[in-house]
Amino acid sequence: MAVDARSNRVFIANRGDNSISVLAADSGRLLETAAIGLGPHTLAVDAASGQLFVANDDGSISVLGTPEWTDLHTVPTVSQPGALAVDAAAHRLVIADDAEGDATVTVLDTRSDAIVATPDTENNPRLLALDAGADRAFIASPATDIVDMLDLRSGVLRRIVMHSAPPTTLLVDSQSGQAFVVDTAEGRVIILDTRRGVVVASVPVGRSPVAVALDSPSRRVFVVDQGSASVTILDAVTRRLVRTVSVCPHPSGVAVDARSARVFVIGQASVAGPGCLSVLNARDGSVLRTLAVGANPMAVVVDERTERAFVLSRGGVMPNGDAFSRIGRVLHHFLPFLFPSVVNRRIDPASVTVVDAA
Repeated sequence: MAVDARSNRVFIANRGDNSISVLAADSGRLLETAAIGLGPHTLAVDAASGQLFVANDDGSISVLGTPEWTDLHTVPTVSQPGALAVDAAAHRLVIADDAEGDATVTVLDTRSDAIVATPDTENNPRLLALDAGADRAFIASPATDIVDMLDLRSGVLRRIVMHSAPPTTLLVDSQSGQAFVVDTAEGRVIILDTRRGVVVASVPVGRSPVAVALDSPSRRVFVVDQGSASVTILDAVTRRLVRTVSVCPHPSGVAVDARSARVFVIGQASVAGPGCLSVLNARDGSVLRTLAVGANPMAVVVDERTERAFVLSRGGVMPNGDAFSRIGRVLHHFLPFLFPSVVNRRIDPASVTVVDAA
């Protein structure tokens, strides 16, 4: 899922039917569903050029543009493109090859579609983050403790060894010149100096941190800990813990709307129930409200211009947890000839929940 604030659009990749859905960011209304390459799964928006890049299972990148978001052309790239990241100022698209055992990153010139660099990184470079101010990409693998720092203009690669468990995700703060690397196995965030390429701090943040986001105005870093259903808040300047707050169960993702000073954390309330969304005040970390969203939420993004959050839920086959179903199953177990079998499953469709941040 990706947002383009300039065109007021939200894009969702539909891997199962080879299409993307286009929503209006201000209303959440479905505008169209467009056919795309085989198995689209990852999206990246170049706000400067008005282009949408879509990674497909067939090893290609589909490039779409405004105003109609029509399929302009397809660029063959790597065997299995995974994570994407766009540096609009440098006119670069960074593509990580998600094929098992591959260690390739491809850098594409977004103006000409020419491949300008293919540096060898660590095995399975599935994590990408950009330092747009310095035209650098940070690349990591869930199989090693190395973060590669790639100069997008020269193609020069520099390696940073963290001496930790493999990272889960990473975030770059261009303003402070730092990268925050989540180490789920050891329950900490490792902080890198992106200018010198060295580790400068390691901060414990819970039992199993899985996601991280930054609120630039307050200089606060929000780390989601799935093990304790909480969010740990760090000061990006001092690198110290500010506070820890409880959020909805099984949290898995986070997004920040700096304009409205809101933090959105997705989770799953129960096995049989809907998903949940905790909304925090980005300035003090207090929990403002918790809302129900679709079952099994998988991603959350924000559109700061409209001050709205979009939660994508995959749905699925869910057990019926209501009292009637439970009683029916018990009666059927003991008196099957009087009480027929009760359907104990339901199908919840995939959905997008639109939340007003204000």
